[in-house]
Amino acid sequence: MLLRIAPEMLTDECYNCVIPPQVRDEIFKTQKFKEKYPWRSRFRAEVQPLPKSQLEEGVFLKVRQVVELTSFGINEATGKRFSLSRVDKDIAACVQAFDYQLSTGDHDLRDFLKQEFSVSNVSPLEIVNDWLARALIEWDEEKQAVLEDWKRCGEHAQPRSQVQHFKDITGGEYPA
Repeated sequence: MLLRIAPEMLTDECYNCVIPPQVRDEIFKTQKFKEKYPWRSRFRAEVQPLPKSQLEEGVFLKVRQVVELTSFGINEATGKRFSLSRVDKDIAACVQAFDYQLSTGDHDLRDFLKQEFSVSNVSPLEIVNDWLARALIEWDEEKQAVLEDWKRCGEHAQPRSQVQHFKDITGGEYPA
């Protein structure tokens, strides 16, 4: 959804956003994304992933092995075993190996990274607030419509603190 607010987020380094190739593949090749985000194809050219060579380096490969070994643990939040896909494990390794932050709605992946590597999740609205604070984007009616669409699409609720921060920055309302 952030792509609709700042399509250049993955091609302009000032946004500090990256996406692994596996995630790009999921976005454009899986039925789930095709149905939920029919607009995604308009942004195909802007979704430039990390170079595959970066994910073939020693640090990533070592961390990926650690992720594989620890992914069989128990999720302390649910009491169940972690259920991470191959792509989830690649994302976890990427986040940890390169000291990235994570923004995902996948509870199991969030719990895994928090529990095993002390990595916190960043909400999409927190990212938008950062872009607004750094004047990378200007808020307008079109971007407001995207936020309203988030709600219609059933996207995860955003933290209250970030909603208030958004209101403070824009002087506008966050869709209730």
